[in-house]
Amino acid sequence: YVTIGFFDHPERFAPQAHAYWDMKLPWVEFRDDLPRVGRYSRRRDPAVGNPADR
Repeated sequence: YVTIGFFDHPERFAPQAHAYWDMKLPWVEFRDDLPRVGRYSRRRDPAVGNPADR
């Protein structure tokens, strides 16, 4: 994972999922339809797929 703030143009990279969803703080809310991935990498979640395939 790379911190989006390191990019010169972070707006070019739209989120594809919310990672580590099981570890979020109770007051964190996301109001979108992106997949929520528990504690593991996107590579292991068939709902999100393998980023290398995109």
